[in-house]
Amino acid sequence: MVATSSEKGTLIRIWNTKDGAKLKEVRRGADNAQIFSLAFNKLSTMIAVCSDKGTCHVYNINAAEQTAENKTSWFSSLGKVVSYFGSEWSFANYRFTTEEKVPHTKCAFINDTKLALISSDGRY
Repeated sequence: MVATSSEKGTLIRIWNTKDGAKLKEVRRGADNAQIFSLAFNKLSTMIAVCSDKGTCHVYNINAAEQTAENKTSWFSSLGKVVSYFGSEWSFANYRFTTEEKVPHTKCAFINDTKLALISSDGRY
């Protein structure tokens, strides 16, 4: 699998590298953002996303694994009309800074459930 971000940084798409098929699409947020980092866990059942909004979002990307379900909008039935409402959102997120100037931050899974963040200003 490979993950890509939309130009606006609002959507993350997961692709099958064998046939190019889109496997999943999840929403990071509604505001434009610069994506700093995308990271799969070892089993490729989750993906983490860090952005210039000072947040890291974690998504379940394995349809067979239902232990961590992504959130959906109360208006998800309108998803066929307005894609925003049909989006899957992260099941977990972490605000790593509230500063105005957000340090460039990378994320990586240490194991299947533990995530590490490291910022350009030296924070871990």
